Amino acid sequence: MHPWVAILGFLLLLADGVTSYREVIGVVGQSVTLPCFYEGKVTSTCWGQGKCSWIDCRNTIISTDGYKITKQKNERYKLKGDIGKRDVSLTIENAVPSDSGLYCCHIQKWLFNDKQSIIKLTIKPAPPMTTVSPNITSESTSTSTTNIPRTTYTTPPPMNTTIPEGNSTTTAVTDTHLTTGASTSALPKPTPTDDVKPGKQLCF
Repeated sequence: MHPWVAILGFLLLLADGVTSYREVIGVVGQSVTLPCFYEGKVTSTCWGQGKCSWIDCRNTIISTDGYKITKQKNERYKLKGDIGKRDVSLTIENAVPSDSGLYCCHIQKWLFNDKQSIIKLTIKPAPPMTTVSPNITSESTSTSTTNIPRTTYTTPPPMNTTIPEGNSTTTAVTDTHLTTGASTSALPKPTPTDDVKPGKQLCF
């Protein structure tokens, strides 16, 4: 077989190994998951930062033997899927801007025919927090005060008038009511009667 045919076949095997190239967007401070699944026999897998290599992961951050994790570079890197059921999706917790870049999921099948999945991760800043101020409605209550005038009634003591008649003395009681308020009226003074004799003193 011509050497060029062997080289061409080798390149086709490598091209067949790279099955996907997709982009994933994450947010600073949150978790982001890079999906990776495979079919067939359970086998060892690994995740690396950067481009995929032909036979293994570059800058390996986490790897498995097909059933459990065998290497973990940082606790932020997790495999939360069922590894035994061929779910080796990578979860990066508390993402930071420096996590952006290429990641390679490498499924080891046989020499020069491993399955590889390349993912480009972009970590964006967290959106600004929006603060909503509550609407405060103030109600003003007006109070009107009405001044009602008061009328005070004052009753003075009765006036005694002594009118002597012959040998007896007659005392006349005059009841005078004074009203204070908007208007005050005085009762007229009593007029001496004909019974009052001249020269006699009239006391009020």
